[in-house]
Amino acid sequence: MTQQELYKAVKSFNRNTRMIHVKYLGPTNTKGSRIKLTDKWFGQSKTISYDYRFSSSMEGATSFLIKNGWTVLGRNGEDMIILVKEWNKRLKE
Repeated sequence: MTQQELYKAVKSFNRNTRMIHVKYLGPTNTKGSRIKLTDKWFGQSKTISYDYRFSSSMEGATSFLIKNGWTVLGRNGEDMIILVKEWNKRLKE
């Protein structure tokens, strides 16, 4: 990729994105496995049940967001971050 192509690719990236942090919460004596989604910008979080149809908490979290009308732009499994488009939606506990 040339410098000009790289510059165009960086400039075309949508700047209005939010990061949703994902964390796996293991089972306890009283609760099963869960996934915690955290939006640090708005200081909100949502904990959902772990869905065993998926092979990872990232897939489960992505499925939850899509099912609830969020537009997922990308994921980073290493840092456990999902990029979403919406600024008007809130995670509600």
